[in-house]
Amino acid sequence: MWKKFIHESEAHKRVNDDYVRNAAPQSSFTTGNKTHRVVVWIFGVIGIIAVIAAVTVGAFHWVLSTEYTVSAHSEKFENLRLQHAVVAIPLHNPQTSLIPNGSAFMSIVYEDGSFKLHKVSNIEGQTPIWNTEALHYTDSRDSYFIPVNAGKPTVNSIEKVQRQNFAFSLANGGFVDLYDESMMKHRGKTTYKILSTTSKGESKQQTIQFSENLFIKTCSTCGNQAYAIAQTDKHEVVLYRMVNEANVGLNEVSRHHEKDMVGEQLYQGENESTGVIDAAYSPRCNNGVITFLYSYGPSSARTKDMAVEHSDSADDVKAIQEHFLVRWDVKTGKITTIPLKNSKGQVLYGPTTVSYEIAGYINAQAYDEKLLHIVDTENGRVFTLDTQTGVLRRLLDKTTRQESSAGVNYRLLVGNHEIVRIPSIIDTSDLKDFVIERFDRKTGKLLKKIKVNKDFLYLTAQKNTNLYPGIPAVNPKWLQ
Repeated sequence: MWKKFIHESEAHKRVNDDYVRNAAPQSSFTTGNKTHRVVVWIFGVIGIIAVIAAVTVGAFHWVLSTEYTVSAHSEKFENLRLQHAVVAIPLHNPQTSLIPNGSAFMSIVYEDGSFKLHKVSNIEGQTPIWNTEALHYTDSRDSYFIPVNAGKPTVNSIEKVQRQNFAFSLANGGFVDLYDESMMKHRGKTTYKILSTTSKGESKQQTIQFSENLFIKTCSTCGNQAYAIAQTDKHEVVLYRMVNEANVGLNEVSRHHEKDMVGEQLYQGENESTGVIDAAYSPRCNNGVITFLYSYGPSSARTKDMAVEHSDSADDVKAIQEHFLVRWDVKTGKITTIPLKNSKGQVLYGPTTVSYEIAGYINAQAYDEKLLHIVDTENGRVFTLDTQTGVLRRLLDKTTRQESSAGVNYRLLVGNHEIVRIPSIIDTSDLKDFVIERFDRKTGKLLKKIKVNKDFLYLTAQKNTNLYPGIPAVNPKWLQ
């Protein structure tokens, strides 16, 4: 199946200048009439333009007709069975969750355990927009890789991949990939594998086995250094310095108990409460400080699996008491916890707040290191969050009513000038169309609604596909 979507294209074609030059119409006669000379000259110019246009159109058509080029280290990989794939967005456009023009990178774990990084190029103008959820979002559910050039993604064009994987780029041009090997090999202990690839294409990998039960929830980069944040079954959060080009490994920076994060006044004991790191948000590092989101509430309403972050249970949603912004200094290991507040400085608690409504879990995307855009996954409301103060301001309410028998969870894409809100619907059997919405990033003004047939946009949990949850693959032409 991968032969259908991934293949080696030809070398870059160049237009032969001699062909263009020789193809220009030439006059075969000489006349003394000035008018005739002008007419001949005009037709000659028109001919040259026509030939150049034809060559250009032909070259452009060749580019568009080529699916994309994959440059591997040494061998072709079409004949190997794919086990795991994830895409990393180049660092030169870090403030957006849309793939930039140019190249993207794909890391693949093969059936024999080998770990390769592949460069995907020739994708400008025909690349689906990748939802950050498909790149960095991790929980106990499976992830899916959608082929880059799948204009009409269907179940048959999907490769199911392993869970809990991260891929991102470093400031020096290197790349890091981390995935949970214990989920693939069903071992009793937690085992992760790290792949570090330098800007020169040199790769190192290391398998790390932990003596405790933990779950890496999110990752971040600070310049050329990568960090991982984990939660343990002892209600602790742990910061690891993850990798550099000289030494591949995980080194613990510091760890803190949940009580240190939420404070004694709110803390209810290990048996009564628990906190969850919002893994749907890929945190940003600013001046050596990593910022991430943390939700806290009674453990009685939560699933026993720490990895499960989203629940369809109404009790699960109502049980959440507070959302926090956590700032972790990677040099000192010190953490600072900031409760979310409204513009008047009042702390926002639970599903019914002072002047806002946060129904439950939130999905956040960073525009820069100082500002987050977050969407309430339950009701679709979008807020901005100041990472320095914790002040939350509502940017827009839900404008398009979209319902499904299985419920709707909203996701958010953030670009330089606009944001895109996409409904993630598990069961689409009772829907005809989906509506994605574009808003001005600063004002919240609705710019455009785009109706997209579900077969073109979403891969859903139909009984015969076992796909869960649906992950959108939005083509840029649908957003124009």
